[in-house]
Amino acid sequence: MITSSLRRVGLAFAALALFLGARDSMAQGVTGAAVQGTVTRTDSTLLDAAQVQLRSNQTGQTYTAGTGANGRYFIDNVQPGGGYELTVRAIGFQPSTRGEISLAWVSVSRPTWR
Repeated sequence: MITSSLRRVGLAFAALALFLGARDSMAQGVTGAAVQGTVTRTDSTLLDAAQVQLRSNQTGQTYTAGTGANGRYFIDNVQPGGGYELTVRAIGFQPSTRGEISLAWVSVSRPTWR
C-alpha cells in the first residue's frame, strides 16, 4: 500500500540516464528510436500501472506505454530527433515530467524514475 507521505512526495527523479549510442542496424529494418526505463517510488520499490507518455514538442506526436509489475516500460518506433518530453503519471502521485530528450536513429533511451 502506498503511504500518504509518498503520495505527497509524488514521483521524484533520482536519475535520468540516456543511452544514445547509434549502431549500424539499418539492414535489420529498424525504423526509428526507442525509450525504455523503470519507474520506482521514492523508496526504490517498483511502481506498477504507471502511464508513461513521450511527447514531441515540435510535432505534438505522442507515444504511450504502461509499466508492468516490474516497473518497466518500453516505447519504440519513435521518430528520431530532439525536443521530446517524458511524463509519468500514476494514481496517488503527482505527474512528473522531464524534457529536452533527444533520440537518434536506432537508439534506446533508458531513463530511470524515482
